[in-house]
Amino acid sequence: MLNRTIGHYRILEKLGEGGMGVVFLAQDARLHRNVALKLLTPDMARDPERLRRFEREAKVVASLSHPNIVTLYSVEEEDGETFLTMEYVEGETLESLVPREGLPSVEVLRLGIQLADAVAAAHQRGISHRDLKPSNVIVTPEGRVKVLDFGLAKLFAEDSTQLHGLAPDTLTREGNIVGTLAYMSPERLQGKPADARADVFALGVLFYEMVTGTRPFQGCNSAELISAVLRDQPAPLRRLKPELPGSLGDLILRCLDKNPATRLQSAAAVRDALESASREFTSAEILRSRSFVANLGAAPRRGIFLFFAAVALVAALWGGRALMKSIRGTTVQPAAAALPGATAVAAVPVEVPAIAVLPLRNYNSEPDYFVDGMTDGVISALARIGGVRVISRQSAMHYKGSTKLLPEIARELGVSFILEGSVERSSGIIRLSVSLLRADPEAQVWSSTLERPAREVFPLQADLAQQVARAGHFPVSGRESARLAAARSVAPEVYELYLQGNFTSDQMTDEGLRRGQASYEKAIAIDPTFAPAYAALADDFAFQGYLYADPVDSLVKAERSAQKALELDSESAEAHASLAYIRHFFHWDWTGAEAEYRRAIELNVNYAPARRRYWALLEVLGRHEEAGREIRRALEIDPLMPNTNANFAMHLLVGHQYDEALRRLDHTLELWPHDVASRLYRWQTLELLGRSETERRAALQETLNEFAYGDAAAVCARLPAKVEYSNLLLAVAGDLAQQADHQRVLPTLVAELFYAGGDRVKALDWLERGIAERSPDMADFMIYPRWSGLAGEERYRRILERLSLPAGAVGQPNHGG
Repeated sequence: MLNRTIGHYRILEKLGEGGMGVVFLAQDARLHRNVALKLLTPDMARDPERLRRFEREAKVVASLSHPNIVTLYSVEEEDGETFLTMEYVEGETLESLVPREGLPSVEVLRLGIQLADAVAAAHQRGISHRDLKPSNVIVTPEGRVKVLDFGLAKLFAEDSTQLHGLAPDTLTREGNIVGTLAYMSPERLQGKPADARADVFALGVLFYEMVTGTRPFQGCNSAELISAVLRDQPAPLRRLKPELPGSLGDLILRCLDKNPATRLQSAAAVRDALESASREFTSAEILRSRSFVANLGAAPRRGIFLFFAAVALVAALWGGRALMKSIRGTTVQPAAAALPGATAVAAVPVEVPAIAVLPLRNYNSEPDYFVDGMTDGVISALARIGGVRVISRQSAMHYKGSTKLLPEIARELGVSFILEGSVERSSGIIRLSVSLLRADPEAQVWSSTLERPAREVFPLQADLAQQVARAGHFPVSGRESARLAAARSVAPEVYELYLQGNFTSDQMTDEGLRRGQASYEKAIAIDPTFAPAYAALADDFAFQGYLYADPVDSLVKAERSAQKALELDSESAEAHASLAYIRHFFHWDWTGAEAEYRRAIELNVNYAPARRRYWALLEVLGRHEEAGREIRRALEIDPLMPNTNANFAMHLLVGHQYDEALRRLDHTLELWPHDVASRLYRWQTLELLGRSETERRAALQETLNEFAYGDAAAVCARLPAKVEYSNLLLAVAGDLAQQADHQRVLPTLVAELFYAGGDRVKALDWLERGIAERSPDMADFMIYPRWSGLAGEERYRRILERLSLPAGAVGQPNHGG
């Protein structure tokens, strides 16, 4: 099997074999990541009952979303072979991790709480595991528990609608023993009806083994083992482990009660009891565990992580509110400062917690636009809470399909909390299953499953935001709470069209924007009162007018849409930001634009587009320090958005930090090689630095290609290297000037090429043409430092006058730079 390819998966090595199939480590050639691939053995594939069990495993795992349960990626078939792919979890099984003398009590609690919480989450969905054992529990190098193999799970709920079409289990009928004997409850061994309490018994066996290093029930063969489980009492824990806290010992024995009626009744009760038992530990006892956890066979770094995780566990359970308060008081560094090789951005103290919503997982083959749109909706709802910094959707989407560990993601984004989960639709119901995790040390704070009818998608997202805020102790003002509570219903087909519009418009291509426009207009035709579609349509028209269409015609449509959105919802931050953009880039109404930007930010402090655009306005107005604060704030919210990083590089250029700007752009383009703004700013930076003509020529050609100015790029490529660089620039400018007769070309780019090539007259001609056409790119072209060379030109002064720039603005009297 090794090096065999199944579909687009290449088998690397065999990981193990179980009752249902063989598990391999495989590489996904499309996504360039390792996965665990579970393949049915040939004899099993011929057995209809086993095939059904395999399919059941896929459905059960797909219905679960929890940080301590393995994630299912896909169920596939290739050349008659059925297999599923899951996340590949690196780490040790609990079986290999537990030493002969058992684990320290602190470790039993730390791992046990995660394990019980995972089982509780499954029980909440009506699923029991039925085969909990040490080999089905992996502990990652970071100390996270992952429960594997829900293939023997049984739906104990009578109402099969809990899983929307997944019928009650008939594969593990009464009288049939399926599972691992040493961890089975007495009722299962006797062939009696069993429910979630059977998993509680298995947890008791696991905890006993974790504490002592031995199983509570022993036997030389199956008959003896079954007899021991049914009749024997385990050896007293205090005799085997005198230092064990009495509450933990009592808890384990309650789990091992042979009578289900007097056993602990749920995994959630087990988790709560473990959390209570953790309070008995003193700091000294935790410190004594450090030398042990540092030598569990892992690297020293892992041992330190486990130790601090244990400390954090006790601290969180003793004084969660105090811990949250200390997190809120932490200064957060903008994540974009961590771009490889880039100099750190000066931090702005942020006395609020920070959270990232990871892209929701998709278990029902939903279209990308729906799952991504639901992620965006959750982020937007949370972003309305001013007491928490919320990472933007654009940056969160960077981690779609990522296998990075949560602490690593949290460090990259500069957040203290992560929200992760899944979304699914069935029979007109939308369900969100989510978990809130504190990132470092990693620990689950809260988890829940929320569901509403599809038309109540906005109330669902708002309710989730409120619950997350309560769980994370994020302050929510009365006004914010009221705005969330006022979330309106929307017809599912309208929401669907809205999400489709967002998905295509985000591509920022001519076709994508036009398709987005069509989707928004269809949504509005069905529901003329749906404000979000009007606000999105306003942005769509504005972007078309900036890049592809007639600016004047686009302005009329954009402004009409923004005004309609505000008529329907005067507190829409998106609509205020859209109107600000129109007043800024199309009307050159500096005062009106600033008022609208400030209103948008007041309504949603986490709305990165408003801050990013406000930065450009402040630069034009000559308020460079204020502009710096806004772009840094945008970076904190939107650290992995190429446009935000490009704008920060331009901020550095305005401040004459050319070398630093180039470093920022180079590293931005490593991540997003096709970002048009970064390409343009990089060429402009090389011009300011006076780099070699070869380097500048290559950068210019890349810029023209990203702008889709293919003919001009061909001119750049076609002219021989011996042609003087200035002549090359003039030739490219001339070609673009001809293209402008039949397609939209940015006048400022043509002007800049003429200016850089030495033709100041044609450069000014094109700036005047930009004014006459009311081209949006005229609104901020002057902040690029090179244009200061025209400050003495009368024509240039008149151009700036026609922009009605106030005193102190760039190029105007009293400009302070």
